[in-house]
Amino acid sequence: NCAGAPRLNFFLGRPDATQIPPDGLVPEPFDDVTKILTRMGDAGFSTVEVVWLLSSHTIAAADLVDPSIPGTPFDSTPSTFDSQFFLETMLQGTAFPGTPGNQGEVESPLAGEMRLQSDFLLARDSRSACEWQSMVNNMPKIQNRFTQVMKKLSLLGHNQADLVDCSDVIPVPKT
Repeated sequence: NCAGAPRLNFFLGRPDATQIPPDGLVPEPFDDVTKILTRMGDAGFSTVEVVWLLSSHTIAAADLVDPSIPGTPFDSTPSTFDSQFFLETMLQGTAFPGTPGNQGEVESPLAGEMRLQSDFLLARDSRSACEWQSMVNNMPKIQNRFTQVMKKLSLLGHNQADLVDCSDVIPVPKT
């Protein structure tokens, strides 16, 4: 677990997939906000929950958006679960970290950092911008909401009563 990350729930007993899922289940970095919110709404997630799920981008990186620079992080503190992602996504972009013109990427404010088009748009859209801004410098909220929405995501399509709660085996993250 990354420093600053909340301790997440872990439920054992989800059956293995029997077939490959269809394309389009997970929004793409080049999708517009309406398409993202509609798809996530179909799965039962509200607009604010989509923002909460994107807390994961504070410790995430892109491998395929710009293949010339795999593993490029989305914020300046990629090993720490913190609010930098929310802050830095709102900053004015100035350059691309690698080659320009990649689908799903817009200019980033900092060297060595990639900004997804979808994150950029969600940070500025009237439906999600207020919640986005509320995450900046608010670690208790980020940790609480991310834990809540990740539990919901992990149980999607499953009955919690049919699973075994093994959350105690998940290590407590570093502070």
